[in-house]
Amino acid sequence: MEPIAIFTLLLVIVGAVQSWWMWRTVSDSKKALEQTQRAFVFVNSFVIDVEGDLVKFTPKWENSGTAPTRKMVNHTNWTAFEREPADDYVFSDLWAEGKSEGRTVNTPFFVGPKAITNGGTLEIPFEFIRRAAGGQVYLLIWGWTEYNDVFENTPRRRTEFCNQVIAKNIQVKDGKTNATITLPLNHRGNCTDEECRLALSNR
Repeated sequence: MEPIAIFTLLLVIVGAVQSWWMWRTVSDSKKALEQTQRAFVFVNSFVIDVEGDLVKFTPKWENSGTAPTRKMVNHTNWTAFEREPADDYVFSDLWAEGKSEGRTVNTPFFVGPKAITNGGTLEIPFEFIRRAAGGQVYLLIWGWTEYNDVFENTPRRRTEFCNQVIAKNIQVKDGKTNATITLPLNHRGNCTDEECRLALSNR
């Protein structure tokens, strides 16, 4: 092979390697950018309001990312169990409101970058708060949110939560009923993204 042909071939090989390396660098930089700036949404806390014979629970969804959410929707549920549900209990969406359960409809909304937004509100009759305080029922609230990133070709994101409602110090003062309510995490029903999709596939 002529020296000039060998030199030309080497230039082609070097150019191909450089192109691949540049593509790989750009691809890695894009992935790193998406991971560090993508929207990441989770329940920051709950707003709890006692209004007459109802207690309202509103999840506060926080976005710790530097990009807003897209096409975000939220669903929440509650049920009063006779006892702690078994480990194979499926925390599915409730659609029919009954005497001892309830839900919100799929609520569309969005959360801006580094912001907090209230999700759908659950209304639980105060009688179930009393029964939970007396150990007569095991009261749980749970739900999920799904959303997209602003970045193209990224999977739909999902976060699930599940909390037990624990009540004590129920008092009536000036005709108004109050209680100390805490919401510790349940040992199941809390996940994000791939963990949630794996749980959904196993249902």
